Amino acid sequence: MTAATLRVGAISAVATTALRAQVLRPGSPLGDCIYPGDTDPLTLHLGARRDGGPIVAIASFYREAAPAELGAWTAGLAENRSWRLRGMAVHPELRGTGIGKQVLTAALALLQERHDLRLLWCNARLGALGFYENMGFSLVGAAFSVPGVAELHRLGVWRKPGPDGGR
Repeated sequence: MTAATLRVGAISAVATTALRAQVLRPGSPLGDCIYPGDTDPLTLHLGARRDGGPIVAIASFYREAAPAELGAWTAGLAENRSWRLRGMAVHPELRGTGIGKQVLTAALALLQERHDLRLLWCNARLGALGFYENMGFSLVGAAFSVPGVAELHRLGVWRKPGPDGGR
Protein backbone atom coordinates (compact mmCIF):
# COMPACT_ATOMS: atom_id res chain seq x y z
CA MET A 1 0.00 0.00 0.00
CA THR A 2 1.36 3.43 -0.87
CA ALA A 3 0.33 6.84 0.32
CA ALA A 4 -1.04 7.58 -3.15
CA THR A 5 -3.70 4.86 -2.80
CA LEU A 6 -5.08 6.40 0.38
CA ARG A 7 -7.67 9.06 1.00
CA VAL A 8 -7.25 11.56 3.81
CA GLY A 9 -10.33 13.15 5.32
CA ALA A 10 -12.06 14.33 8.44
CA ILE A 11 -13.05 11.66 10.94
CA SER A 12 -14.80 11.73 14.31
CA ALA A 13 -12.95 11.86 17.61
CA VAL A 14 -14.25 8.36 18.38
CA ALA A 15 -12.71 7.04 15.15
CA THR A 16 -9.23 7.98 16.42
CA THR A 17 -9.31 5.86 19.59
CA ALA A 18 -8.57 2.41 18.15
CA LEU A 19 -5.34 3.47 16.42
CA ARG A 20 -4.36 5.68 19.37
CA ALA A 21 -4.76 2.64 21.63
CA GLN A 22 -2.80 0.35 19.32
CA VAL A 23 0.11 2.68 18.55
CA LEU A 24 0.30 5.37 21.23
CA ARG A 25 -1.08 3.75 24.37
CA PRO A 26 -0.77 -0.04 24.01
CA GLY A 27 -2.11 -1.87 27.03
CA SER A 28 -3.89 1.19 28.38
CA PRO A 29 -7.64 1.43 28.84
CA LEU A 30 -9.46 2.84 25.82
CA GLY A 31 -10.51 5.80 27.96
CA ASP A 32 -6.86 6.91 28.08
CA CYS A 33 -7.11 7.47 24.32
CA ILE A 34 -9.71 10.21 24.65
CA TYR A 35 -7.90 13.53 24.91
CA PRO A 36 -9.08 16.85 26.34
CA GLY A 37 -10.45 18.93 23.51
CA ASP A 38 -11.37 15.97 21.30
CA THR A 39 -15.00 17.06 21.09
CA ASP A 40 -14.36 20.79 20.70
CA PRO A 41 -16.09 21.92 17.49
CA LEU A 42 -12.85 23.49 16.18
CA THR A 43 -10.75 20.36 16.71
CA LEU A 44 -9.78 18.72 13.44
CA HIS A 45 -9.37 14.94 13.35
CA LEU A 46 -7.98 13.47 10.14
CA GLY A 47 -7.67 9.87 9.10
CA ALA A 48 -6.19 8.06 6.13
CA ARG A 49 -7.74 4.93 4.68
CA ARG A 50 -8.60 3.13 1.52
CA ASP A 51 -12.20 3.63 0.49
CA GLY A 52 -14.27 1.54 2.86
CA GLY A 53 -11.16 0.17 4.57
CA PRO A 54 -9.88 0.63 8.10
CA ILE A 55 -8.23 3.83 9.23
CA VAL A 56 -4.46 3.36 9.00
CA ALA A 57 -3.24 6.82 10.04
CA ILE A 58 -4.63 9.55 12.28
CA ALA A 59 -3.80 13.00 13.59
CA SER A 60 -5.72 15.50 15.70
CA PHE A 61 -5.30 19.27 15.70
CA TYR A 62 -6.43 21.50 18.58
CA ARG A 63 -6.52 25.27 18.77
CA GLU A 64 -4.21 25.72 21.72
CA ALA A 65 -1.75 28.38 22.82
CA ALA A 66 1.87 27.43 22.34
CA PRO A 67 3.92 26.71 25.45
CA ALA A 68 6.41 29.26 26.77
CA GLU A 69 9.34 27.18 25.46
CA LEU A 70 8.50 28.40 21.96
CA GLY A 71 9.53 31.85 23.15
CA ALA A 72 10.18 34.35 20.37
CA TRP A 73 8.14 32.31 17.88
CA THR A 74 5.00 33.12 19.85
CA ALA A 75 5.66 36.80 20.56
CA GLY A 76 2.62 38.76 19.45
CA LEU A 77 0.94 35.68 18.01
CA ALA A 78 -2.80 35.60 18.59
CA GLU A 79 -3.86 32.42 20.41
CA ASN A 80 -6.34 31.55 17.69
CA ARG A 81 -3.50 31.18 15.22
CA SER A 82 -1.61 28.62 17.29
CA TRP A 83 -2.53 24.95 16.94
CA ARG A 84 -1.32 21.78 18.58
CA LEU A 85 -0.84 18.47 16.81
CA ARG A 86 -1.60 15.56 19.10
CA GLY A 87 -2.24 11.85 18.74
CA MET A 88 -0.60 11.32 15.35
CA ALA A 89 -0.19 7.65 14.58
CA VAL A 90 0.42 5.43 11.57
CA HIS A 91 -0.27 1.70 11.64
CA PRO A 92 3.09 0.02 12.42
CA GLU A 93 3.10 -2.01 9.19
CA LEU A 94 2.77 1.17 7.11
CA ARG A 95 5.37 3.44 8.68
CA GLY A 96 7.83 4.92 6.23
CA THR A 97 5.41 4.80 3.28
CA GLY A 98 4.58 8.52 3.19
CA ILE A 99 1.17 8.20 4.83
CA GLY A 100 2.09 10.40 7.79
CA LYS A 101 3.40 13.09 5.45
CA GLN A 102 0.17 12.94 3.45
CA VAL A 103 -1.97 13.37 6.60
CA LEU A 104 0.13 16.22 7.98
CA THR A 105 0.28 18.01 4.61
CA ALA A 106 -3.51 17.80 4.26
CA ALA A 107 -3.96 19.16 7.80
CA LEU A 108 -1.64 22.10 7.24
CA ALA A 109 -3.56 23.07 4.11
CA LEU A 110 -6.94 22.79 5.86
CA LEU A 111 -5.82 24.73 8.93
CA GLN A 112 -4.29 27.45 6.79
CA GLU A 113 -7.42 27.74 4.65
CA ARG A 114 -9.93 27.66 7.51
CA HIS A 115 -8.06 29.35 10.37
CA ASP A 116 -5.10 31.28 8.92
CA LEU A 117 -2.64 28.97 10.67
CA ARG A 118 0.61 30.58 11.74
CA LEU A 119 2.06 28.13 14.25
CA LEU A 120 1.78 24.38 14.79
CA TRP A 121 3.49 22.68 17.69
CA CYS A 122 3.53 19.23 19.24
CA ASN A 123 5.19 16.93 21.72
CA ALA A 124 6.74 14.09 19.74
CA ARG A 125 8.08 10.70 20.69
CA LEU A 126 11.84 10.52 20.36
CA GLY A 127 11.54 7.86 17.64
CA ALA A 128 9.48 10.22 15.47
CA LEU A 129 11.78 13.25 15.64
CA GLY A 130 13.25 12.61 12.18
CA PHE A 131 9.79 12.61 10.62
CA TYR A 132 8.87 15.93 12.20
CA GLU A 133 12.20 17.54 11.36
CA ASN A 134 11.74 16.45 7.73
CA MET A 135 8.34 18.16 7.83
CA GLY A 136 9.93 21.46 8.92
CA PHE A 137 9.59 21.28 12.68
CA SER A 138 12.44 22.31 15.00
CA LEU A 139 13.39 20.91 18.39
CA VAL A 140 12.61 23.16 21.34
CA GLY A 141 13.96 22.61 24.82
CA ALA A 142 14.97 19.30 26.37
CA ALA A 143 13.40 15.87 26.15
CA PHE A 144 10.96 14.95 28.91
CA SER A 145 9.04 11.92 30.07
CA VAL A 146 5.33 11.34 30.48
CA PRO A 147 5.07 8.35 32.85
CA GLY A 148 3.33 5.40 31.28
CA VAL A 149 3.35 7.04 27.86
CA ALA A 150 6.78 7.82 26.37
CA GLU A 151 9.89 9.91 26.26
CA LEU A 152 8.92 13.05 24.36
CA HIS A 153 10.42 16.19 22.93
CA ARG A 154 8.63 19.46 22.35
CA LEU A 155 8.63 20.54 18.74
CA GLY A 156 7.70 23.64 16.85
CA VAL A 157 7.42 25.45 14.62
CA TRP A 158 5.59 25.21 11.41
CA ARG A 159 4.92 28.73 10.41
CA LYS A 160 3.14 30.08 7.37
CA PRO A 161 4.44 33.55 6.57
CA GLY A 162 1.77 36.16 6.16
CA PRO A 163 1.57 39.85 5.37
CA ASP A 164 2.19 40.59 9.04
CA GLY A 165 5.48 38.62 9.05
CA GLY A 166 3.93 35.31 10.10
CA ARG A 167 2.00 36.59 13.07
